[in-house]
Amino acid sequence: MTVTPYPILTYTGSTYICEGSSTTLTVSGASSYTWSPAEILNTAIGNTVVATPLTNPTTVTVTGNTNGCISSEDIFIVVEPTVSVGVSITASSQSIITGQSVTFTASPQNGGSNPTYQWYLNGSVVPGATSVTYTTNSLANNDVVSVMMNLLLHLL
Repeated sequence: MTVTPYPILTYTGSTYICEGSSTTLTVSGASSYTWSPAEILNTAIGNTVVATPLTNPTTVTVTGNTNGCISSEDIFIVVEPTVSVGVSITASSQSIITGQSVTFTASPQNGGSNPTYQWYLNGSVVPGATSVTYTTNSLANNDVVSVMMNLLLHLL
């Protein structure tokens, strides 16, 4: 008598994605597969599926069949919401005279817990100006001060 073992399903693919994105999951361990739920599956061909989850979290179930022995595996997908990120600048003075010191302060919107900055003067990098503030006493008429905020993203 030959005993057919239940298939042991293993999968690969990203289970952490951004809102509106899709993920490709590939499973192995059985000879045939079915996937559910159908409403989030773009394509399901054999052991591979492309899924676009609509909610967070989402569960995709794959069922594997080998010679009548069936196993199922739930795959949990975390969908991270899209967040608008931005930065605005305020100046310590709106009107200055030549040689007067002015401090610019970056105010982040959804900048995370520890954003970093790079300040620019007339489109050129200001060397060493990487903190939340930038102070200068060498501005001229029509100078343009701007800042770029950099985020450190941490995915679980």
